[in-house]
Amino acid sequence: MKTTFLIALGALSLGVALPTAALIGPSPAQAGDPQGLEHSAPLLRMSAAEDKAAAGHAHGAAAGASHQPEQVAAGAAAGQSADAIRIEGGFVRAMLPGAPVGGGYLTVINGGTADDRLLTIASPSAGQVELHDMAMDNGVMTMRRIDEAVAIPAGGSLALSPGGKHLMFMAVKQPFRVGDSVPVTLTFEKAGSLSTTLPVLAPNATAAPADGAHANH
Repeated sequence: MKTTFLIALGALSLGVALPTAALIGPSPAQAGDPQGLEHSAPLLRMSAAEDKAAAGHAHGAAAGASHQPEQVAAGAAAGQSADAIRIEGGFVRAMLPGAPVGGGYLTVINGGTADDRLLTIASPSAGQVELHDMAMDNGVMTMRRIDEAVAIPAGGSLALSPGGKHLMFMAVKQPFRVGDSVPVTLTFEKAGSLSTTLPVLAPNATAAPADGAHANH
């Protein structure tokens, strides 16, 4: 029940209008566009695995706030240099009134010669950060939490974007407001930890601003 409630609130923060039944049980609910505020969408069905204990999620420190996405790599493991992985086009959406969760988006690019895997995501601005996936299944929009590590092949990328895989900031300490920034730390199997700062854009933003170039350190 707790998981269904939090996932439903997450959908609300991403611009989805859910009926009361969706907030109190796992049954499917009619919903609006799960990633925007201006379009209609078909049925939204949401599922998630059981909640994990907070100790099972990393909550490391991250870089200081800035409106320009900035990333800092540390502790790269053997077989993959720290600068092989970079983050581009990151942003988070301002949270809707009363929503305890927020959505974030970015692209991870693996410019190295070895495959890597994204293991954990953490932010001091939230009690927990999860990776969720939204996809169409026979005309039904589904959303689930991704608990396994996500592979990023050498020379490939991982896109976290509206309408697909995305970051879900749970138990947010202070609602994200336009103009603020949110620090996050992504930990990879080989490249180690990479910290970046994401600007907060409008609740219906679909992409980072053109001047939001990444920075390597």
